[in-house]
Amino acid sequence: MVYTKYLKALIYYDGIQRIGQFVFPQEAFRKILLNAVVYKDYSASNPIQIGVYEDNTYSE
Repeated sequence: MVYTKYLKALIYYDGIQRIGQFVFPQEAFRKILLNAVVYKDYSASNPIQIGVYEDNTYSE
């Protein structure tokens, strides 16, 4: 869902075939999500939050 709804793909065409290429592989993003869930401190009531920024910056 994250890939289809929130992340933008670089689009190019090979003839009439539309090809979407993401900035990083889906396997890498899956690992990021897995690490966020596995290493979360479940004793705190803070939710897991993942931010996707177009310009690669983060600010609180």
